[in-house]
Amino acid sequence: MGGDDIEFGGTGSFDDYKKLVFYARRKSLIIMMTCYFLVLFFIIMTTIPLVWFVSAILSLIATFAVFILAVLLLYFRIKREYASNKSMKQEIRYVANKDGLTQTKGVSKVHYEWDDLISAYEYKDLFRVHVSKFLAIVLPKRFFKNDDDISEFRRLIRASMPEKKVYLSKQQ
Repeated sequence: MGGDDIEFGGTGSFDDYKKLVFYARRKSLIIMMTCYFLVLFFIIMTTIPLVWFVSAILSLIATFAVFILAVLLLYFRIKREYASNKSMKQEIRYVANKDGLTQTKGVSKVHYEWDDLISAYEYKDLFRVHVSKFLAIVLPKRFFKNDDDISEFRRLIRASMPEKKVYLSKQQ
């Protein structure tokens, strides 16, 4: 491989998978809980003659309880999925360059050209690169050798993917 290659990899952990799922579902969970709160608030206001402030408090308490339940159910689903999927626990190696992203796991090797990838997100501790709407590659930052490799990977994504599909930090 050439000098422009960024090589990284490691073994995915339960924590990595959990963070990926929670990051990916965060926006939809917030939208659902907001809608739940508003509907519940409207129902309480129209059925029980209470002051709007009391209705808001009751709705907020119920929404918080449903939120906690949803997060717990999601956590246990993630835990069960991770425990049953042996391929998530295998070491994965990556090579990123101007031609694309190559993933090697055991004897399996998959090459994604940059045009094959539909979006990229960066979070505090990982990258999430989507191959399809529901299939993502999780790239924990701990997989990279150093901060320079992370910055170079960030630059490579920005240069190789459409700007409107890239959601990375502003750091260079």
